[in-house]
Amino acid sequence: MKLSEDLKSLLDSSIVDGEISSKERKVLLKRAISEGHDQDEFELHIDGLLFSKKKDESSSSESFFNKVVYHRKAGFKEVELEKGVVEDLKESFLGEVTKEYQKVPVNELKIRMWHMFSFLFLIITLVLGIFLFLKIENVDDALTRYDFEKAREIAADLECKNHGNKLWNDIRCPKSIALLKIIINEANYMADNNEFEKAFSVIEEIDGLEFYNFLYNNGDFGKVQSLQKDELYLSIISKGLLQDQLSEKQIMVYLAKIKSKKVKDQIIELIM
Repeated sequence: MKLSEDLKSLLDSSIVDGEISSKERKVLLKRAISEGHDQDEFELHIDGLLFSKKKDESSSSESFFNKVVYHRKAGFKEVELEKGVVEDLKESFLGEVTKEYQKVPVNELKIRMWHMFSFLFLIITLVLGIFLFLKIENVDDALTRYDFEKAREIAADLECKNHGNKLWNDIRCPKSIALLKIIINEANYMADNNEFEKAFSVIEEIDGLEFYNFLYNNGDFGKVQSLQKDELYLSIISKGLLQDQLSEKQIMVYLAKIKSKKVKDQIIELIM
C-alpha cells in the first residue's frame, strides 16, 4: 500500500511501541480515508505492521543490546493534521477554518542504568579475577625463576597435618613434598653456581621435613630419608669434582655425614 509521507510518518509514530490505541486507529483511518484509501484495506495494513513489529521485537528482545538500551514513550506532542480535499473545499466555500490535532508520542533513547552498572561490574569482576588468577603462583612457578625464597613462602602456607588419630593415621603434608622439591632444586642450583657450602647447608634441611617416613610409605617420596640425603650429597660432590671446586679435604668432611656405604664407595672412587 502506497501512503503519503505524512500518513506514513504518523502511522510509524503510532505503532513505534508495538501497540495502537483505539483513538490513534480512529485518527489514522480518518486520515487514510481522506487520502482515498479503502478503510478495510488500510486496517489490514495496520494490523500487518503491528504483527511484524511484535515479531521483530520478540526475535531481538533477548539480544544484549535491547536488554541495555531501549525506546520508550517520554510524552506526547500535538501535531496538526493535514486536511483532505473535502475539508479544503468546505473551508473555501463556507469560510470556516477548523484545525484538528493528533497527539503523537515523543520517543527518546533511554538507558537502563542498572543494566549498565551490572555489565560494568561484571567486566571489572572478570578482569580482577583473571588478574588475581595470573598473580597466584605455585612452587613450580617460583622454581622456574629460581626464586627459592618465594617458593619457600608458598610452601610454608601449605598444609601439613595429621587428620586422623594415633591408630589410624590420615596425614596430609603437601608442605613437606614441596620443600623436598625446593631443597633438591636449590642445592643443585647452588652447586652449578659454585656455592657448595650453601648447597651442603640446604641438603641438611631434609632431616627436618615433617612426616617424611609416612610420606615415603604412602608413596609420596621415592627414597627413604637417609638415602635421599646421601644421593643428593653424591650429586653435589660430583659437580664439585667436575668443576674442580672441592678439595679432597672438603669432600672427606661431608663424606662423614653420609650413611650409605654404597654412596660412600662411589664418592671415594670419584676421588681416586
